[in-house]
Amino acid sequence: MSMRPLIYIALVCLISCKAQRPLGEPVEGLVLLQDDGYSGISEFGAHAIQEQKVLEHHYAQINRTRKPGLPLPDIDFGTEMALLIFLGEQQGTKKVRVSKVAETGTEMVLAVEIGEDPENNKAIDAGTLPILQPFYLYKMPLSEKRIVFKKVDLEP
Repeated sequence: MSMRPLIYIALVCLISCKAQRPLGEPVEGLVLLQDDGYSGISEFGAHAIQEQKVLEHHYAQINRTRKPGLPLPDIDFGTEMALLIFLGEQQGTKKVRVSKVAETGTEMVLAVEIGEDPENNKAIDAGTLPILQPFYLYKMPLSEKRIVFKKVDLEP
């Protein structure tokens, strides 16, 4: 029996699966610092933060109903910036991937790809998936470019 048909089928599946590949290229130096299933923010929002006070303001909203609150991660705003992404209300857990889709001299466009997380949701009946309001905090090297976010909902 020849393995060639199986290899072709596997290759076609890998090439055609959108969820396997990010829309853009990796963001240089992007590091996930913190994520949690509850932010208290019910709408999608993404922010490029270059000041400690702005990060403190957002964490005050996140920690509004937490006792004790989440600690503020260490970010050196002299050389780094933060990306804070709120997914809004979501049913079940999601996978998030941030990739760079375009860059000009003054602007960097980042895709925030949101997809299902079948690994975490498989043991739960679809009708009883929890409603979450997740957030993700990343840090990356400081950039003078304006950061523009594009939300992309991936098909399950």
